[in-house]
Amino acid sequence: MGRLLKKKTENQLQKKKLKIKATQDENAETPSAEVKSRKSGEISIAQTEKASKDPSASRSVARPVKKTAVAKGLEFFQEARAELLKVVWPSRTQAMASTGVVIVLVIILSFFLGIADAVLTRLVQLALN
Repeated sequence: MGRLLKKKTENQLQKKKLKIKATQDENAETPSAEVKSRKSGEISIAQTEKASKDPSASRSVARPVKKTAVAKGLEFFQEARAELLKVVWPSRTQAMASTGVVIVLVIILSFFLGIADAVLTRLVQLALN
C-alpha cells in the first residue's frame, strides 16, 4: 500500500472512530425511549408511546412527511457525491497497465476463437461433403 494511501485510510479510520464515539456518548446521555430519529419525517419512539398511552389522542398516527421529487433528486445526488468521494481511484500507471492487459487478452482470445472457427468450419464442410 502506498504511503499516501495508507495515511489517508488511517485518517478515515480515525474519523470513523470519533464519529462512533460521539454517537455513543450522545446515546448514553439520552434515554433510549426518547431518542428521536435524525431523518426527517420519521416518528420517534417517544411519540408513538405517548400516542398509545393517551386515550384522548386521536387514533391516527402521525404520518411521515412525503418528500417531493426535487427533494428526492437532491438527496440522491448528495448521496452519490458522498459515495464518489469514498472511491480510491487508480493511478494513471495502474490504469494503463490494466488497459494493456485487457487489450493483450482480447487479441489472444480473438486468435484462439478465429482458429477454432476455421477448424470447425472445415470439419463441418468435410462432414457434409
